[in-house]
Amino acid sequence: MAHSAKHLKESLGQGEDMERDDERVETHISGVRNLSEEAREMRAAGRKLVGENEEKADDLSDYRRLSGSVKKLKESVDAQRAEVNQAVKKMDQTLYEMRNLVDRVEELYNSAKDETHSAEQAALNGVNKAQEKA
Repeated sequence: MAHSAKHLKESLGQGEDMERDDERVETHISGVRNLSEEAREMRAAGRKLVGENEEKADDLSDYRRLSGSVKKLKESVDAQRAEVNQAVKKMDQTLYEMRNLVDRVEELYNSAKDETHSAEQAALNGVNKAQEKA
């Protein structure tokens, strides 16, 4: 019986040791699980950052392309504006020349009209003188 009691005591002692070992293992496993969750969270955060960086790089690339397009468009608009300004200057010059031509034509017309009137008057005077003599 002493042997049984001793054996029982040892068994109980081993049981307590096993419970302590289980607690340590659970704590250890729990720590590993938490570390694993933390590692997963960190990995997910890292992937998210990489994804954001790639998106930012894509956004930056898109921004640069858009910026380049806007710059080219602005240059094109400026070039067209310069062409329009040149065309306006040429048209103003042409209009000025046409006004001068119209003024000259009016002068010639008025002069011809005056000469025609003078010639008509002279002809009438000549007819009147011829009638008086006759």
